[in-house]
Amino acid sequence: MSTIRFARSEDLERQKNIWRLCFGGTDRALETYYGRRYREDQTLLLLHRDEIAAMLTLLPVSLVSEQKLKAPAAMIFAVATHPQYRGQGFATELIGFCDRYLTEKRIRYSLLVPAEESLFQFYARCGYRTGFMTRRCRLTGQEIEAWPGDGGQDHAIRPVLPEEYNRLREQYLEGTVHIAYSDEDMDYQKALSQMSGADLYSLELGSARGCAAIERANVHEVVIKELLLPEAQLQDGLKRIARKLPAGIYQLRLPAFAGRTLEGEAAPFGMLRVHGGPEGDPASLGYLGIAFD
Repeated sequence: MSTIRFARSEDLERQKNIWRLCFGGTDRALETYYGRRYREDQTLLLLHRDEIAAMLTLLPVSLVSEQKLKAPAAMIFAVATHPQYRGQGFATELIGFCDRYLTEKRIRYSLLVPAEESLFQFYARCGYRTGFMTRRCRLTGQEIEAWPGDGGQDHAIRPVLPEEYNRLREQYLEGTVHIAYSDEDMDYQKALSQMSGADLYSLELGSARGCAAIERANVHEVVIKELLLPEAQLQDGLKRIARKLPAGIYQLRLPAFAGRTLEGEAAPFGMLRVHGGPEGDPASLGYLGIAFD
């Protein structure tokens, strides 16, 4: 017999243990999440015989239309099943509970980013549809260095607070279907970026302004988890990033409608489910971007 409820203070250490078992990473990364973003009333637990068998987080976000209308949505994050309880359908049960809960709360959309390719099929069986296309590129530092231009001045790229990052992000994405995040979410992403040796940045290239969420994978590789700039400024922006954060390899994620001059591959990044109403197709051209992965 299983029970599903929201987290309580006495559950904290057991949750952290499951996080370590399922996601690995450093204690610093774990404490960054539980210190900066964790909320009991956003964390669902499935208990089997009074033990936490599975858990997930419902992060409040918004799905923004082309007309700038915001619909409440939930981002399903950090889905984890304790290793000893895997294969018993507990994650499926928890996802099913989310459908009923969000329908009752009149939250029309939920979305998620599968941690690996094989999980797209699992979530499809749970009622999620593939969408949120994202362009991914892999560039070397030598390639970027060979592009025209000298990379501009260092002051053209600077760290920003979460509030300014969100403002720049919404300006760039105006008129598109996309997911909007709270300043609290971006504060968490900033903490992740800073922990790796990078940050959230604004980019000022003449009259064009954009933003980038960047993490260092290691001394040799930089992961640009979001880069939002007009097409004509992308190469210039990347040269400035490379000057600020030297590396041999740059992994880059962009909206699918951007970055055609950089080639790369556009592929599904996330999935969406509609709760308590007829299916629409808001995710087909939508952009998600930040996944806290």
